[in-house]
This record gives sequence, structure tokens and C-alpha cells, in this order.
Amino acid sequence: MSSKSLEILLGSKNKVKILKSLFRNDNKNFSVSELANLTQIDVAIVRKEIKTLLEAGLIKTKTS
Repeated sequence: MSSKSLEILLGSKNKVKILKSLFRNDNKNFSVSELANLTQIDVAIVRKEIKTLLEAGLIKTKTS
């Protein structure tokens, strides 16, 4: 599936960048600020997109 297809499916280029970063580093946990630095996306936007991805069940938070 192409990035453009994913962008259409997910509704934003930022979600695609975030998911790609997470899947490429699936053995690592990221803070919002680390993910923002990795993706070069503003922290507030990453926070908003993470919330949407969590609500959709596409990602999950780490539990202690």
C-alpha cells in the first residue's frame, strides 16, 4: 500500500508518518516529544494524532 493510499485511508499525512515511525521501531516505546522529534511534527499535532490513533485502536499505550 502506498503512502498516498494510507494518507487517504487515515485522513492525514501526519498519522502516516507517526505510524511508520512506530512500526519501524516496534520494539521501542516513545514519549510524545520523542515521536515529534523523530517525525519532525509539532508536539501538539503529534499529541492530537496519537489520541485519534488510540481511539481507533491502531496503537496502544504502554502500561506499567
